[in-house]
Amino acid sequence: MLKSRLLLLMIALQMLFAGMADSQLRTMSKLQMPSNKALAIMITNTLIAYNQGNLTGDYSVLRELSSPNFRDANSSARLADVFRKMRMDAIDISPIVLFRPKLVRRPKIDQRGNLILEGFYDTRPKRVNFFLVFRPARNVWRLFAIQVSTNLAKKVSMAPNAAVSRRRNKLQQRKTVQQQSTDKPNETRAISKLGPSNSGAGKNTVDPKPSLLPVRNSRTSKKRTYLPTPSRRPKIKGLL
Repeated sequence: MLKSRLLLLMIALQMLFAGMADSQLRTMSKLQMPSNKALAIMITNTLIAYNQGNLTGDYSVLRELSSPNFRDANSSARLADVFRKMRMDAIDISPIVLFRPKLVRRPKIDQRGNLILEGFYDTRPKRVNFFLVFRPARNVWRLFAIQVSTNLAKKVSMAPNAAVSRRRNKLQQRKTVQQQSTDKPNETRAISKLGPSNSGAGKNTVDPKPSLLPVRNSRTSKKRTYLPTPSRRPKIKGLL
């Protein structure tokens, strides 16, 4: 008789636990993936509460934002001991409020219904990295696990793009060639007008002070053209 009662009690407890598990699964299934804005708010609020705990040594706000499982496993004293290194290094991550979190992997909900978020804040001089796990509790995503670290941000190279540099060089070369092609005819015309000098035949040199004689062309207009002629010295008669 006693054994039968104990067997019935065990069956009832199993049915009760199964009902509670089913209700919990239904609650988890109701929570869908949050939007990008909601994810950014969840991440920022959690890390600000974590940072306030590091600055004050009181992690009660972080515990209130977490899930019941997190609160049961982590007291304020234990959290103070876990985050001791970050607190002793006096690292303040408050500037994250001016930045938007960037995820290195797509947010996903695993088979247990946990929402996993991993990413960073591109702050300077140190970047803030985070790994957060949220679990549904009373139809709200609550913190279940947290890991935060910092490292030096990579310097952004300000060197111009190689393709842009090649394009600029080609344009500069074209301008140089065009400038040379426009300058050479002008020099040739100037030399052809002045003509060769007396210093030597076949050389493109010009007498620095040529003597010019006017020449009138009756068939064309009345404009005068001047041609260079060799300079002549006046003859001086000797004195008797």
